[in-house]
Amino acid sequence: MTTSKQFTLIRLPNWLGDIVMALPVIGGIAKQKPSITLLGNASFAPLLNYFYPELPYQALPKKGFTYYPKCLALRQPYSQAILFANSQRSDIEALLMGAKKRYGIAWAQRPRKSLTHRYLIKHPEQDGQRHQTQLWADFTAHFHLQQQISYQPFHQQNDKDNSIILICGSENSPEKRWPISHWRTLINALLENSSVTLLLTGTKNDQEITHTIANGYPKQRVQNLAGQTSFSDYLTYLSRAQLVIGNDTGGLHLANALGTPVIGLYGPTNPQRTRPIFASSVAVLQPPNCPANGGAEIAQLMPESVLSAVQSV
Repeated sequence: MTTSKQFTLIRLPNWLGDIVMALPVIGGIAKQKPSITLLGNASFAPLLNYFYPELPYQALPKKGFTYYPKCLALRQPYSQAILFANSQRSDIEALLMGAKKRYGIAWAQRPRKSLTHRYLIKHPEQDGQRHQTQLWADFTAHFHLQQQISYQPFHQQNDKDNSIILICGSENSPEKRWPISHWRTLINALLENSSVTLLLTGTKNDQEITHTIANGYPKQRVQNLAGQTSFSDYLTYLSRAQLVIGNDTGGLHLANALGTPVIGLYGPTNPQRTRPIFASSVAVLQPPNCPANGGAEIAQLMPESVLSAVQSV
């Protein structure tokens, strides 16, 4: 008796940092279910092709009036869909695209009744000290959807250059940004006490911030690369750097996934849930007297604390 092939759809999260935190669990699923298609925003296709080139990627349609009809046009005989996104939209996508079984995380305020299999929690923000990756690992293990998960970095680069990358922006969450004056104080100390080259990175929307931070410094020592790198170049810079210092952003998680030492600057957000997860050097800094689960103003984290962490790496 032959068994028909099982096709699995994995709906990715919608944010870069969340996608990177989901990578170990995706790898565990792929070990058990080799016939996988990844589903996500078109902009993330190069990222997933870099980390999992063997897995086909289906880009979601552009949003608009024809969004759901276009999802229906992508219908395939998927036996199941594993949803890392928590939105009703992702549930409808999986239903329209033909997934017979639809797995996801639900809670009282978001019951997600169109799912066939729900992993129930109190609330993502009330889930104790469980890291986001661990939550996804527990969810998929509950339904026997994955095998052993690895937290080893990808494509780790041992040939490092003389650079330190500073991720100064956070275009979607201004409250997570370390103040410009603190960045400049840190830069002054790094330039005075070492021969490193400092690379400021970010998106085009971060350029105003990075320009202000880099203004007046020698360009051979402080380079503003925000909005000027391709995805491939950005990964190269992150993998070759001695160290990455950044706000709680996707770039910080990317550097960690590549095995580069990172220093994460946290204030209002909860590092118990969103700290970099891969098995590489990670220092998480919070303001004095900040609860372990966050909630403090990031401006209270002083440059001297960050410089001390740099010297300890």
